[in-house]
Amino acid sequence: MAEALAAQLGSPRYELREAATKRLAQLGADAIEPLLAAAAGENLEVTARAIRAIRGIYESEDDTTFDAAEAALEHLADSPNRSAAQRAAAILAPPEQFSTPETERLRLRRWKRAIARIRDLGGIVEALDPNGLDKELAEVLPEEYFFLTVTLERGWQGGKRGAGQT
Repeated sequence: MAEALAAQLGSPRYELREAATKRLAQLGADAIEPLLAAAAGENLEVTARAIRAIRGIYESEDDTTFDAAEAALEHLADSPNRSAAQRAAAILAPPEQFSTPETERLRLRRWKRAIARIRDLGGIVEALDPNGLDKELAEVLPEEYFFLTVTLERGWQGGKRGAGQT
């Protein structure tokens, strides 16, 4: 279904393009692969619509879906397709002058998910606030930290093998 909808992103009919964009965003993680293929193409409108749909998926409250959309945006941000790369990078790290409450919410969520992923893989993430007190990283904005420490055990390769040895 997602492939068929992705093919409609380039339809000559506006109504079909718009409906396909909205429906793909609603499909969630299942639509990401067809959207990545569409975003990599030569058609600027298809690229823009595919990335708009991925952004809709990226706004999901489900962590697995959010992570999949974030990975797709990171992939596109490194794409040789400049249009796709610029659009994806603007979603992941919007320029300050375009900051909105929604982009700030996504930026904070991305920060929290990165910390959670490092911890899930056995890393230790700690920070001291300017007063030298330990704080919970997931509760404050990244720019509030002067000292952030990530500790990985010797020979760390990720995984859930316990952490704590450096």
